[in-house]
Amino acid sequence: MHFYSLLQVFGKDIIDPADVAEFLECDIVKFELLHLTPTGDEPLAIYEENTRPFLFPEPKLTPTYPGVDREVLMRRCSQAFVRHYFHLIIVMM
Repeated sequence: MHFYSLLQVFGKDIIDPADVAEFLECDIVKFELLHLTPTGDEPLAIYEENTRPFLFPEPKLTPTYPGVDREVLMRRCSQAFVRHYFHLIIVMM
């Protein structure tokens, strides 16, 4: 897991919010759900999107719940049938 300071990510020369938005459009956030096995990690599902819409989502027509909870739909990678149901919570600081 990598943590970066704002200065390291955007650099000293980016001070305009439009430049930050442009920088985030070029970057991609990626989450993988892995099945850990002795022979190697098998990807079960993946979520990939531009960083800007992920960090700052536009308002949706569906009702939102109070708080900062987010739901994303991951794309299945494996053809294996998964019988496990789980709830994943990711805390971003």
